[in-house]
Amino acid sequence: GVDYENSYHRTYGIGGYLRMYGDNDDNGQGEITAFGVFIRPHFTRQAWDFYVSPGFGFFQEEVAKTNGSKDDESMIGPVLMVGLLYQLNYDMAVGVENFQIYGWFGDDAVLGQRSSELLARFRYSF
Repeated sequence: GVDYENSYHRTYGIGGYLRMYGDNDDNGQGEITAFGVFIRPHFTRQAWDFYVSPGFGFFQEEVAKTNGSKDDESMIGPVLMVGLLYQLNYDMAVGVENFQIYGWFGDDAVLGQRSSELLARFRYSF
């Protein structure tokens, strides 16, 4: 996936995201495509950057039905991104992020938490 963030004084930013996840047979999660917007406050201490980013977006997930077939379900709802980055230099940082997707409006079968992923993260600022 990819994020774009317009930063303000490196204390917070506003941006958008696009994420695509393949099938995960281990937990029964189907393919997910997600895009939306977020606000990202940054809490920095020396070279470390901790952030908690609430957001809102649109999601499409391939859901397995009880008869064994699969169907695409569209929904909207909040996202939450929590991450920790280490600043390598002024332009680049590396770290980890937990990205969670929640479905609020959609078919009853897809409401609630839809995905929680732990991701490696790379940031390049220009």
